[in-house]
Amino acid sequence: MKTFITILVGALSIAIARAEKQQPGPVSFGQLPKNYQTAIRGYYSMPGRLLDPYSAVYRFESPRKGWVKDGWAVGGKTHYGWIVPVWINAKNAFGGYTGTQLYYVMFFGENGNMADVTDMFNLGRGKFVQ
Repeated sequence: MKTFITILVGALSIAIARAEKQQPGPVSFGQLPKNYQTAIRGYYSMPGRLLDPYSAVYRFESPRKGWVKDGWAVGGKTHYGWIVPVWINAKNAFGGYTGTQLYYVMFFGENGNMADVTDMFNLGRGKFVQ
């Protein structure tokens, strides 16, 4: 048991020291694509995202600059970019609409990639900056 506690304390010390060394570099939010709505519709039309993507009704909010942070287990890196809140209502397996649900899609400033960051926002690891 003492060995386990010693290893745990050592690992935590190393993690804290690593986190303190990380200095934020220049922040780049990148450019929001002009066709961001089309890109988001295409993203959710991919297999496995929505059960019936052709029935989906989208309502887009204004894109805003923001950030999301990875979990500590994968390094805790902060990513900056453009975040688009989008409300989606699509059909379920029974043919009825599920009800409008809020999703957050981010266009990353460092590489221009796009991803659904809804879970990060729901866990408090994402925020808008303006």
